[in-house]
Amino acid sequence: MRKSLFILLIVVLFSATIAVSGSVINPSLNHDQAVPMPLPQPKAPLGPPISENKVVTYDIATGVETNWTVSADDISEYAFTKGFRGDTPTNGSSGFDDEGIIDNYGSLTRVNNPEDYPYRVNCKIYMTFPNGWTYLASAVLIDDNHALTAGHCVYSQGDGGWATSIEVIPAYDNGSEPYGSAWATNLLSWSGWVYNEDFNDDMGVIRLNTNIGNSTGWYGYGYTSHDSWYQTYTSHNPGYPASYPYSGEYMYYWYGTFDDVDTYIVYFDREAYGGQSGSGATVVYNGNPYTVAVLSHGNYWWTGDTRMTGTKYGQIQDWINGNVSFELDNSPVFDRDALASIPKNSEVIRNYPNPFNARTNIEFTLSEDSKVVLSVYNIRGEKIDMLLNEDLNAGEHTVSWDASDYPSGVYFYKLTTPKRSLTKRMILIK
Repeated sequence: MRKSLFILLIVVLFSATIAVSGSVINPSLNHDQAVPMPLPQPKAPLGPPISENKVVTYDIATGVETNWTVSADDISEYAFTKGFRGDTPTNGSSGFDDEGIIDNYGSLTRVNNPEDYPYRVNCKIYMTFPNGWTYLASAVLIDDNHALTAGHCVYSQGDGGWATSIEVIPAYDNGSEPYGSAWATNLLSWSGWVYNEDFNDDMGVIRLNTNIGNSTGWYGYGYTSHDSWYQTYTSHNPGYPASYPYSGEYMYYWYGTFDDVDTYIVYFDREAYGGQSGSGATVVYNGNPYTVAVLSHGNYWWTGDTRMTGTKYGQIQDWINGNVSFELDNSPVFDRDALASIPKNSEVIRNYPNPFNARTNIEFTLSEDSKVVLSVYNIRGEKIDMLLNEDLNAGEHTVSWDASDYPSGVYFYKLTTPKRSLTKRMILIK
């Protein structure tokens, strides 16, 4: 009798564990509530540089964050890990049609066959953060159950920290999910991003609860220390742009060579859109596609991709393969209490909706009491409205702009404080 009760108790506890874990990892997520993940604008890191061998992981089910110190192995001039084309037959070509074309990045083109290789490896992702906001962005599979994305897609200081859930959907197309979806169980990023918001480390890895990549395939990933390589080989960059004039419902694609190369960032002279964050820059080398960078940040004139380095490559490879090369780092990499005391610049978070019809809300946060001027400009740079010119307390603020008297078009709103001036674009459609 006691044996039967014991077995029953185990079954009940196991079922309860599954239910609790499932409610965290695989929640009921309303895609209609998602807004494009805003593309971060260039800014300086919050503090001094943090060593690239400092890594942070996060367990979504338990909420446990762990800091690691990962000693860099001997780094060669280059290294690549091959991908896999997937078990599902494909009607598409074996590679990118524009392979080998050396030219500057062109315009975005819609992918009409996202379910075919090589496009089906690219994913639309939905991320929910502690503040309740749900965003959509992009990622690329680099293993049967791992996806590469931007660091700000897994950890966002402005949204409360680590994502509480992430749904990853390969080959998404206007509501169609030909390969289903997978959910994040564990997340990885670099201390330079998590504690310092340093774009040099704006890269993240998502571990998934299923081996969805066995069906879709995945790209390889790699790096090279030869800067000229990024300006010689064509970079292929599919993703899910979701800010105007795009909706995030379709995969779009652009390609070209990078215009500028730094140690940690590669740049091309095109404006990216909200929703493209985390999309992979993939290069075909010796007939195999390898993701070498992820779309990170930018402005109206250029976009920066965080580059895969030898150190990051080795750390990702170890984490995917389960190698015990990570050493616990119990000393704070960057004290969060100290971080909170660092004076920060005022930041415009977003205006929503955007595009909008007649009225939009401009939301921003002040880290300290400050004089604030908020103005609106037309496409010619002429000031057409002043929404604020007063002293405000630290905290969150929302200001509405009624554009009923203005024609459809592109407008800019500019937030100015004694420490910073920041301008963003909005679209009025009537």
